[in-house]
Amino acid sequence: MSAEQYQRALQSTHELTAFFGAEFKMRRAPPGDDLLSLLVQAEIDGDS
Repeated sequence: MSAEQYQRALQSTHELTAFFGAEFKMRRAPPGDDLLSLLVQAEIDGDS
């Protein structure tokens, strides 16, 4: 992987993290009946 490809991948990772962070925040209140809302509301080993 070239330095340019690495930088593009890193930038894309940051953009996806920001996008999903905003989406998860919107889905917490009020949650809908979509997949992201279900994932946000999911419990892992009894912890929410």
